[in-house]
Amino acid sequence: MHKKIKITFFLFMLATIANLFGDDSSIDLLLQEYKKESELSKKTKKETSGILYLYTREMLERMQVKNLKDILKTIPGINLYRAINNISLISTSSNGKFPTSGVRIFINDHDMTSASFGSAFLIWGDLNLEYIDHIEVYKATSSIEFGNETAPIVIKLYTKLANREEGGKARFMLDHKGSSILNLYNAKTVNDDFSYFVYGDFQDIKNKKYNTTYNSKIYTYSSDKQDYNFYANFLYKEWLFETGMINKTVDSFIGIGIYKTPDGSRLYAKQKYAHLTKKFENGFKVQFSADDIDYEQIFVDPNGIYVYGMQQPVTNYTITFDDKIYSITAEQTLSFKNNRLFYGGFYKYKEFYEKSDVLTDYNISNSYQNSYKNSLDYSSLYFEDSYYLTSNISLVGSFKKDFYSYEKDIEKYSKSTYKLAARYKDEKWHFQLLYTHSYLPVTLYQIYNPDRIPYEANKNLVAPTTDILLFFTQYNMENSYINLTMGEHQVKDPIIYNYYPPNQGFINLFGVKSKYNLLELTYHYDFDNNNRFDIVFYDTYNHKPINLSPKWGITAMLFNRYNKFDIYNELVFKSSYDSFGLKIKRSYDWTASVKYHISKDFSIGIRGENILNKGLEQAYNGVPYSIPVVEQKFWLNLEYLF
Repeated sequence: MHKKIKITFFLFMLATIANLFGDDSSIDLLLQEYKKESELSKKTKKETSGILYLYTREMLERMQVKNLKDILKTIPGINLYRAINNISLISTSSNGKFPTSGVRIFINDHDMTSASFGSAFLIWGDLNLEYIDHIEVYKATSSIEFGNETAPIVIKLYTKLANREEGGKARFMLDHKGSSILNLYNAKTVNDDFSYFVYGDFQDIKNKKYNTTYNSKIYTYSSDKQDYNFYANFLYKEWLFETGMINKTVDSFIGIGIYKTPDGSRLYAKQKYAHLTKKFENGFKVQFSADDIDYEQIFVDPNGIYVYGMQQPVTNYTITFDDKIYSITAEQTLSFKNNRLFYGGFYKYKEFYEKSDVLTDYNISNSYQNSYKNSLDYSSLYFEDSYYLTSNISLVGSFKKDFYSYEKDIEKYSKSTYKLAARYKDEKWHFQLLYTHSYLPVTLYQIYNPDRIPYEANKNLVAPTTDILLFFTQYNMENSYINLTMGEHQVKDPIIYNYYPPNQGFINLFGVKSKYNLLELTYHYDFDNNNRFDIVFYDTYNHKPINLSPKWGITAMLFNRYNKFDIYNELVFKSSYDSFGLKIKRSYDWTASVKYHISKDFSIGIRGENILNKGLEQAYNGVPYSIPVVEQKFWLNLEYLF
C-alpha cells in the first residue's frame, strides 16, 4: 500500500510540474504582485541581524506546513534533534544538540522564555503554524535588535492580524497512521479603532512504535503526542493585548533507564502567557508581560534508572519545574537624516521552583523527595545605531549590558554583548561584514540545586562567551540571485555535564575554545510570480576529530502553480556521520504537496513527508539501531474559509 502511495505521488508530481507557466489574467497577476509587495514580512525583517531565512505567508500556505518542525528541517546548517524524552530540539551541522538557552522563540514581540531552561523552545519547538503569518529565522545573531534576552539563534513568529483576515478559517488534516489536526480561527475588524483575532487548535499525533528486548521481555518506544493551543489578540487604537496557551502530553520515547526499557513514561507541559503593548507616535513603545510554565517529566523503567546521589538505581523518577516570569520593556526608535537610533531596556523577574520524587518499587527505602526554589532579577540596557554614509553604504553598532541578581546562594554578575556591521547594497550587489561578541546564558536548572539530587548543579558556572564573524555577498540578476555566506563561531569556556567523579555535574571547560566554521551558497530563480526555485549548498567544520551530526548538505525547494493547483517539492540531503557506534547513512528527505482550489473558499490538498523513507536518522546510546527524526507520513488537508 505504501509503495503505491509513493508511486502515485511521484507520477503526479512529474505530471504537474512539467508545465511551469499557467494562463493567468492580467488582473490575477496584478493582485499577486500587490500581495507580495504588501507582505508583512517586508516590514519586519532585519537584514543586519545575522543569517536570515524568511518564510512568507504565501510560502507557508503553498508548502502546507503543519508545525515549526516542518520549517526548521529546511534551514541549512540546522538539524532536527529528537531527544530521548521525545522533545523537539535542534543541532547545528556536525555538532551535537544545541543548548535550549541558545535558541529563542518569539511570538510577535513576546519571548517564550523560561526560568528553568532559559528558553521555552523545548515546549514550543513543534507548535502548529496555522495562526502564523510569516516566519523569520536568524542564525549567528545577537538578538539586540529584538530588545530581549541574548541568543545566537532567534526564531520570530508573526501572527495573523484581523485587518488582513476578516472572517474565519477551518483546517483539518488526517494522516495514514491515524493522526489528526484541527485548526480554527476567526478575525474581525469591529470599527476603525477595534479588531480581534482568535485561534485554537488540537492535534493528536500517532508515530511509529519501536521495540527493544531485555530479559526476554519486549519494551516499546512510543513517541505519540497530544496538545492544544490557544491564541488571541485584541487591538484597540495603539494598544495590543495578546494571550496564549499551549498544553501538551508527550510519550517519553526511549527514556533514561539503564537498559532503555521504558514503561509508561510521560511528559506534561503547559505554558500560559499574556502580553500588552502600547505604541506612541514618537516611536516609543512599552510592553508588559507575564508567563506561567508547568513542566512535569515522569520516567518509569522497571529495570532501573541511575539517579545522581542515590545509592542504588530507582524505578520511578519524576521531576517538576514551575516557572513564573514577569517583565516590562521600554524602547524607542528615532530616525534622523543619516541615522536610525534604537535604544531601550527591560526588567524581568524569573521565579524557579523544582520538585523531585524518586523511588524504587521493590525497595521503598531507596527513595527520595525534595523541593526548592530560587528567583532571578534580570535587567538589561541596550542601543543600536545605524548610520548611512551614503544611500548604499551603512554602518551599524550595537551594545547591550545584562545584569543578573539571584535571590540566594548565587553571586550577582553582568555580561555584555556588542555588534559591529558594515553594509553595501545597490541594485546588483550586496555586501555585508558582521562581528558579534556575546555569551550563552546559564540557566537556573544548571546552577541551582542545593540538595544535589537528582542531578548535580554548579553555582559557580560562568556563562560561555561567543564570538561570531560573518561575511555575506549577493549578486542580483533579472530573475534570480546568487549569494555566499561564510562565518566562524567561537565559544570560550563551554559548559558540559560531567558524569565522572570527582567533578560530576555541570562544569565549565575553562581555557577551552571550540570553533565552528560554515559556508553557504544559495541560488534563487523566479520563473514568474507563481513559480520559483531555491537551492542551498552548505558545509561546516567543527575542528573536532568526529562529526556528531551531518557535516554538509543540500536543500532544494520548488514552488509551482498551474491553473487551480499549488504544487510544492522539497528535497533535503544530509551527509552521513557516526554516532554511538553506528554508521548513520546519508539521508534524502523528499517532501511534496499538492493543493487544489475547488473555489476561493474551499481547497483540498495532500502532503507527503519523507516519501522515500530515507530521511535523517539519529542514534541513541544503548539502542542498537538508528531511528528516523522525521516520520514517513502522508496527509490529507482540507481548508475552508468563511
